[in-house]
Amino acid sequence: MPERLRNTRRRAVGARQTVRALHSELVQVVYVAGDAEVRIVHPVVELARTCAGVEVVEVENMNQLGRLCGISVGAACAALLKDATVAKIPVISGLEGGEQKCPQ
Repeated sequence: MPERLRNTRRRAVGARQTVRALHSELVQVVYVAGDAEVRIVHPVVELARTCAGVEVVEVENMNQLGRLCGISVGAACAALLKDATVAKIPVISGLEGGEQKCPQ
């Protein structure tokens, strides 16, 4: 299933882009690297769990996730965006503290 990231341009790479996409209700699947730091991925996973219909998939490691996203470095998180997604993801601060919830 992670191979779907390789075959699409509709993706968000990194924790910040993934959080922004989740807040905008643009995410279909969130991918999390198994070896990523918990302080980075935990807020993303918790936010994804509050969003209806968002699946969370663990990938073996950050390097593999980065390669699947077409980048030359590792990635802690990535998201597969919904089909009707517009490429513009709004800026939302948010990984630093505080409880986050998916918009209803």
